[in-house]
Amino acid sequence: MKKIDTLGVLFILGGIAIFVVYGFYRFLEAENIPWFIRIGTAAVVIGVLIVLLSLIRERIMETKGLKKEKKSRPGKSGSGNRGNKK
Repeated sequence: MKKIDTLGVLFILGGIAIFVVYGFYRFLEAENIPWFIRIGTAAVVIGVLIVLLSLIRERIMETKGLKKEKKSRPGKSGSGNRGNKK
């Protein structure tokens, strides 16, 4: 991924995080919401955040794997196995 793409993703995630934290704060601050609704909503938000973090971690690991694979490939000197010619 290009650096500008990474920066864009970081800004999007940062904006989403601000909205989620503020919304969650206002939700918990409200007095007329039953406790079971608060717990259920908190569980959903926490679950979504865990899945999001898992996807981000997987993407980072995939990117690192691609970089390692790129470094370990033989160069264009023709040293690779290109089939069995007899």
